[in-house]
Formats: sequence, C-alpha cells, structure tokens
Amino acid sequence: MVIGGLESFFAKKKKKKKNITNICFIVTVFLLQTDCVAAICTEYGGQDWTEHQRTPTTTYTNHGKLVFVAICAGLPSIPPDIPSNVVGVTLQANPIIEIPGNILQHIPQVQSVTMSYNKIESVHPKAFAGLNTLQDLHLEVNKISQLPESVFHGLNSLIGIYLQNNLLLEIYPSTFSNLNQLSHLDLRNNRLTTLNENSLLPSSHAVALYLYLEGNPILCNINVCWLKDWETRNWLVPSTNIAARFQCVIGQDTWTGKKFLN
Repeated sequence: MVIGGLESFFAKKKKKKKNITNICFIVTVFLLQTDCVAAICTEYGGQDWTEHQRTPTTTYTNHGKLVFVAICAGLPSIPPDIPSNVVGVTLQANPIIEIPGNILQHIPQVQSVTMSYNKIESVHPKAFAGLNTLQDLHLEVNKISQLPESVFHGLNSLIGIYLQNNLLLEIYPSTFSNLNQLSHLDLRNNRLTTLNENSLLPSSHAVALYLYLEGNPILCNINVCWLKDWETRNWLVPSTNIAARFQCVIGQDTWTGKKFLN
C-alpha cells in the first residue's frame, strides 16, 4: 500500500520500458526492510513516529534513472533540493500539509509523483507547473477538500490521477479537461454529491477511462445521466469492470442503493 504509487506507475511501463521497472524493484526492496510498511508511520507520520524510527531521505540510481524517496522521514514540507534529474518522487507518510506553487518545477523530467498518506489540505493552482512529462500522480489518503480548477492544466502526459480517500466536496468545471491521455481517475471515498460532465474530460478524449466513484454520496438524478452516455460511447471502460460503478446513496427512492450504470 505504501509503495502503490511507484508500483502502479512502473507496472504500466513494464512492457515498454523494462529498465525502469528495475528502479521499482530497488525501491520496493528498500521499503520492505523498514517498519514503515507495517505501521505506515504510526498512522501516516503521527507524533508517535520517533526520530530513530524515521527512514532517511534517499536517492536511488539505476540504469541512469534517478528516484527520490522520503517515506516516514518526518518532513514538514516538500524539500526544495530534490535532484533536478529525477524521474520519480515519493514523499509518503510525512506531516506535509500543503503543496505550494512551483515547488516541483525544477524537476521537469519527473514521470511519477507520490504524496499519499500525508496531511495535505492545500494544493496551489501551480503546484505541478512545468511537469510536462508527469504521467502518474498519487495524492490519495490526505485531507484535500478542494482542488483549484487549473491545477492540472498543461499536464498533457498524465495517465493516472489518484485522489481516493480525501475530503473532496466538488470538482470544478474543466478540472480534468484536456488531459487526453488520462486513463485512470480515482475519486473513491470522497464527499462528492454530484459530477458535472464538464468537470472531467472533453469529447475529444483519446483513450477509454477507468473512472472510480465508489464511496461517494452521489445524488442520482438527471444531472449524472451523462455517465451512461459516456459508457455507451466507450469513453468509460465498460461497467463489467470495477471502474465507473457507484451506488446511488442519495436520490430518488427507486435508485437508492442501486448501481447507476447497471
């Protein structure tokens, strides 16, 4: 669970870039040797995680590829001195509460960023500015209740965005627009009651989308019927998969408790 970000990213690249998967193996071996995997830093970097238990900030090199790792390191903020040529950054289970603007612009080659199991509440509109090669972004298990509408704009290489287990109340129009390569969008276990079609992807979306919505109190009415239309047009992965399925927790009595896309 702790290493999910890098694992999922490199798994997608396994067939195309076998050398990159070796980085994942090295990082995995390192993590399995720490107590962090079992305890996830005493509930995501809590005060009980003492100094001697914290893992060091580490940079791994393999086949010329650099990965920066700081898990259970007690970091209160994103370090400004991450090497500029890294392809992967993992900052998990630290007491990080915000992602400031332009904080990562000095690592333009990065392809995977994982900041899950932190305490992030605030994300600046330019938090990921300049990351044109970013493909996987993991922000799950934080305290994010709102995302700036332009926060992902210009990140045209994004394949996966993982926001499950946050406190999201709504998704603003065009938040995920123009991400034509996006194939995985995980919004499970938030507080979303509705989704506007314009909040997600345009009709020109290039690939089918795994859209995860389970665990949200979606109001099932005509305002979300566009999801069924998307499935018909094959913009969503067919509902025989786990993707795009959720229960109507609130709404018309005849819909409550049923799978919307059934």
